[in-house]
Amino acid sequence: LATGEIRALVGSADFADPVDGQVNGAWMARAPGELLQPLMRAGRLPDGGWADPRALYADLGLLFSGNVDAGAAELRRGQAPMRLVDLAAAFGALGRRGLYLPWSLFPDRVAAEPRTVLDPDECAGLAQRSHRGTGFGRRDGWAAGSDGVAAAAVWVGRFSGRGPAVYDGRTAERLLREVLRESEWLELARPWSAATLAQA
Repeated sequence: LATGEIRALVGSADFADPVDGQVNGAWMARAPGELLQPLMRAGRLPDGGWADPRALYADLGLLFSGNVDAGAAELRRGQAPMRLVDLAAAFGALGRRGLYLPWSLFPDRVAAEPRTVLDPDECAGLAQRSHRGTGFGRRDGWAAGSDGVAAAAVWVGRFSGRGPAVYDGRTAERLLREVLRESEWLELARPWSAATLAQA
């Protein structure tokens, strides 16, 4: 959680698949649904109102060219597309008691200065839990969380977005727990914050 370094990234289930194999799901943008609710809760204003989702998501690195024009209501409901790699970094802020660090693919890069984006007290109650979301029509399942050492995010679905509506956050959450359990394999003694796994 100290550097924002990506330590593990799986983009598809089978790299050799002629249709979906060479697609990096961690960079694909899909709507995460209720997965964003913990971030909204931790971004709550002191008077009990909700933070402006556009400002909050910009501070968490969740806005990019594919969703920057989305409306506030669309962003608040999780209907705007988000990228898995950005969500992993955003949930890393929960594990740091509200401090956000952008993700990085380069371990030798100078670490960015963390910025306080989320309420530390709210983060304390949310950081050690896994969170899940289901996209519209059960086409996408999402999960994200932190174990105090690492943060991880998981997406399950089909890259095409077509086919039976069989995916939900529970499937993604099971995979998330497996990812976080593999701490020895991922050498998590070194600090990092944004392991991402995308499952076709």
